Amino acid sequence: MNIPEYLEKLNWRYATKQFDLNKKLDEEQLQFIKDVLRLSPSSVGIQPWKFIIVTDPVICQKLREKAYGQPQFTDASAIVIFCSLKELNQNHITKVIASTSDIRQQSVESLQGYQEMMMGLLKSKNPEQLREWSSDQLYIALGMLLSACAVVGIDTCPMEGFDRVGFDQVLQLEKENCTAYVACAIGFRSPADKYSLAAKARLSEAEIILEKK
Repeated sequence: MNIPEYLEKLNWRYATKQFDLNKKLDEEQLQFIKDVLRLSPSSVGIQPWKFIIVTDPVICQKLREKAYGQPQFTDASAIVIFCSLKELNQNHITKVIASTSDIRQQSVESLQGYQEMMMGLLKSKNPEQLREWSSDQLYIALGMLLSACAVVGIDTCPMEGFDRVGFDQVLQLEKENCTAYVACAIGFRSPADKYSLAAKARLSEAEIILEKK
């Protein structure tokens, strides 16, 4: 894909308000979404997250009730819930190091410097700062998903307007050591969605981009 084609896809993308109830993601598309989420970057590769993909209509209805009735939660083909780990600790770092060692076929000992860097980051923040930092990382993954879906012609709608405590309860996230922060409805736009034909409205390049040469 060249640059003009990519920009065309970004102009095509919008926050879909009405989804086609009869058009669903297939298994290949769902796997694509999983792969994009798994490959998303995070600061120092620490991956302080879990992603919950919901397609069960019963659970989607419960989420809609905790999201002030927003129809995307039941009308989209799938909902991705971006969750931040409640506690980042030595156990998580050990898991990341073990995975890196296995994938790259390096010894754990050779990754000691990397491990110390991650532990140093954790120790540099108090628990509240660490939770805020971890939740901020989710928006990197969200941005990756929005862009990737646009490229392959899948519609999305990022959403923050929901009761986080309610979502945690519906999804039983307490036992997963994580909490919901942001969601994304995924599927295909309905022909009835008037916003699909609206021109992309953004501030001008001159207004928002500064260059220091």
